[in-house]
Parts: sequence; structure tokens; C-alpha cells
Amino acid sequence: MQSQVSLPVSSLEDVIRRIFETHRITRADQEQLMALMLSKSALSDIDKSHVNRIFDGLSSGLVRVID
Repeated sequence: MQSQVSLPVSSLEDVIRRIFETHRITRADQEQLMALMLSKSALSDIDKSHVNRIFDGLSSGLVRVID
């Protein structure tokens, strides 16, 4: 049986801010980001912009994946 990791509840903006302040994204950040995005019925233009910023940061090396 797998144990569940309980993540503190943060807003999408908090998660994005943490990712760009630390220049890295952890597995917990990714899971929290996915949960926040999937909890919405539709993504706003701002949400899409956040996703694009993270992707661009990963692509350019500005954000590193930390496991």
C-alpha cells in the first residue's frame, strides 16, 4: 500500500511564486500544481500563462527539476 503525502493547501499563485523563487520544481510542487489545475472546470488565460511560464522556465534551464 502506498502512503499519501499530505501537502499544505496553497493557491496556484503561491506554488508558481515558490517555483520561480527557488528556480526549481519538486515532485510535491508538481503534484500540488496538477491538483490545483485539475480542480478547476476550465483554465483561465492567466492559468494558461502560468503553465507556459513554468514550461518556458524548464525549457530554458531557469527552472530545474528536483526529485
